[in-house]
Amino acid sequence: MIDNRIKQRLIKILALAKRGVGGEKENAERMLNSLLKKHGMTLDDLEDQENRQWRWFKYSSVAERKLLVHCAALAIKGWDYMSKELPNEKAFLTTKAEFIELELFFNVHRPELKKHLKKTQEHALLAYFHANGLLTDSGQKDEENNSSSLTRLEIEAILAMANITKRTVVHKQINAGGL
Repeated sequence: MIDNRIKQRLIKILALAKRGVGGEKENAERMLNSLLKKHGMTLDDLEDQENRQWRWFKYSSVAERKLLVHCAALAIKGWDYMSKELPNEKAFLTTKAEFIELELFFNVHRPELKKHLKKTQEHALLAYFHANGLLTDSGQKDEENNSSSLTRLEIEAILAMANITKRTVVHKQINAGGL
């Protein structure tokens, strides 16, 4: 990741290399090529910096916001988190190509994350019930998704969660025979 001050300096030198005259232009080109090489950048990388625009994305939950940030980290070259934020909206300074890629990542992953979180929440509930001795046959009858539809892998995951779930101790106040 390149420092923003260095990027700005390179952009100024590029402008001089494009508009300069005679020796000034040649010196700017030489300096630009040297600095680009030193920082592992190309002229295309630098010109991309000049064509960036703020592009806004909407999200509806904390999980979606976090997903958006991770997708942006993958999509934006030279990621240095140039962003703005409003309630339930976040903007990133991107090129057109980065915007398209970020939009693709976010739109593909958002519904999958939603399904994953729903399934994980169901599993966490079962793990909590198991850890606290609340799983009963009569309780399962009222459930839409009973545990008989779970795969072996899902059952193993639920049991693993149950093993790390803190047990809540409740002391019975009523005996089977009354008070």
